[in-house]
Amino acid sequence: MPNNANVVLHQLTASLHPAAGGLNKPAMSERPPPAIFDRKLYAVRRARAAPAFGAFDFLHRRATSDIVQRLEIVKRDFPRALFYGAGELTSLISETCGVGDVIHADLSRQRLTGAGTRLVYDEEFAPFAPHSFDLIVSVLTLHHVNDLVGALAQMRHALKPDGLMLAVMFGEETLAALRQALYAAETEISGGVSAQNRTIRRRERSRRRLATGRLCAAGGRC
Repeated sequence: MPNNANVVLHQLTASLHPAAGGLNKPAMSERPPPAIFDRKLYAVRRARAAPAFGAFDFLHRRATSDIVQRLEIVKRDFPRALFYGAGELTSLISETCGVGDVIHADLSRQRLTGAGTRLVYDEEFAPFAPHSFDLIVSVLTLHHVNDLVGALAQMRHALKPDGLMLAVMFGEETLAALRQALYAAETEISGGVSAQNRTIRRRERSRRRLATGRLCAAGGRC
């Protein structure tokens, strides 16, 4: 990787085309999604949790370990990879994974530590040129985006034609008993359930794959 990180950032974000008059990137969802999550507040909370994160990263560590296991059985190399939300857990990547240069990214600067190129950006507004990466990995962050289809489409846009995306996120069966109890309590108190947590159902996964291309989610079927 070049020593000057600015050179790398310029290469990754050089998607301005005069003929197009702007960024050559896929449009977000046709209808503006509801703003269920406050992304600025989410960034603040990620920053606040950063200093002590290493003591409570067991779930992220397990998710990253699962991704590493999948990469180890893929018979190809990934010269340039983007890891979003992984932080220092990229240290779990083994040589068998075939991963070359790693770009570390997050919504919060405080979650990005260590050496290497680091980017702070919102997954809903990715800054990358087409075909920038051989591999894109998202670790437990996509369940907090408002426009999931748009975020996935931008990841696909940034992948090379034969690139691979692996994502870990919470699905419909995550803490099902707890969610049902909370839903029942909220319904009893306020007469309904508010849209606070996004969970991906099987039918929705199929629809979103059709909209964004065939993307694989670690921990589930493609």
